[in-house]
Amino acid sequence: MKQGMALVFAGYFPKRIALRDDWLKAPAVREIWSVSGCISQGPPNWIDKWLHNDVGLFDTRDLAMSVVPEEEAQTFTIVGYRVWDKMFDQGQEVELRADLPVLPGPDAGFRTVGFDAVARSQGFFECSPLSCNGGAETFAANEACLFRTLDEALAGAREFSTGGWEPGPYWVVEVLSERCTMADRP
Repeated sequence: MKQGMALVFAGYFPKRIALRDDWLKAPAVREIWSVSGCISQGPPNWIDKWLHNDVGLFDTRDLAMSVVPEEEAQTFTIVGYRVWDKMFDQGQEVELRADLPVLPGPDAGFRTVGFDAVARSQGFFECSPLSCNGGAETFAANEACLFRTLDEALAGAREFSTGGWEPGPYWVVEVLSERCTMADRP
């Protein structure tokens, strides 16, 4: 990790983890754990409850689960996110344009699933080119459709921010979960 920079815990979010569809020609990918809600979505109308923090996440697991309809609770996974304290805009590493919450997490038992590079320009996370634009066909992605390492995600975010994918700027986010990915299951 670069000197003086860090991953900062930013909160939790409930996700319905989707399986890879055949349109994504990345056979190593089995599930989509991207930060983006384009494929693996959050609960309906979660934003209308206004319980999220300034980054669009929830400060606790319980708060994140509170926006999930009770009858759908078993179909969601609570995911934790740590964000790199810089972002990439037009190929340059620059200061984040947001105040990160000061949270103690993640809770015990959460482990790294991978790292994402995700566009964020209107106050919420938008597209993750690995999954949304088929970037996993070009960049090495793990079974969760994420970069395997922080360094790979930093390089990917820099590349994505130069154009040709989705408009940026791009944040690098470590994706954490208690749940196993499909590849971890017996």
